[in-house]
Amino acid sequence: MPVAVVVAMVVVAVAAAGGGYLLARGGGGHSGAVATPSVSRTSSGAPDRTGDGKDSPSPTASPSSSPSPSATVPAGFRLAQDPQGFRLYVPQDWTREDQGDKGVFYNSADHTRLIQVYPVSEAGLSPYDALKQTSGRLASNNPGYQEISLADDATVPGIQGSVARLVYAYDNQELHHRRQVVDYAFLAPGGKHYAVLSAAPAEAWPEQEETLKTSLSVFCVGSNCPSPTAG
Repeated sequence: MPVAVVVAMVVVAVAAAGGGYLLARGGGGHSGAVATPSVSRTSSGAPDRTGDGKDSPSPTASPSSSPSPSATVPAGFRLAQDPQGFRLYVPQDWTREDQGDKGVFYNSADHTRLIQVYPVSEAGLSPYDALKQTSGRLASNNPGYQEISLADDATVPGIQGSVARLVYAYDNQELHHRRQVVDYAFLAPGGKHYAVLSAAPAEAWPEQEETLKTSLSVFCVGSNCPSPTAG
């Protein structure tokens, strides 16, 4: 999708609005990123937001997971200090893939679930407008696309200010299941626009969104992140 929502991590640059990439590969996300097992690039070059993770390079080593001594990491998670400059919790056994302009993906071992973080590149778009454009693009390119909800009054632990939230589903023909995606877009401290989304089989909800909320509960960008605390 062309709408790069600055999320993805956190929440991944909503500015990259990555729903299109992920959709192409079975995932879900903004026009800049889709959530599927492997992310495929769109003709526009915007991140895929379908939550597929298509055409991804070989997984890279996971970033260091060395939380502050005072931090209480939720059971089953680790604190990831991503090389791209953001921080979040990720499930213990998930692996990292850097998809370039599509953002960073954290994938489950079976590649059916993922979290995508990417910066939104379109200038002048609010988090809500970025996700609205993403939804429109996804609707025209993904079989069975359904916008479930779109609002600009979402709340995410660890994220201050306006947060937009898009929830959608589509038929992932590569993974052969109905896929659902939730995409959060927001401005991180310092004004950078991020979008962060999570994609999984439809039957995995709302569990998968709770995983995403846990991930975002310590989302932070840059070198001035406060020490994480138990959420």
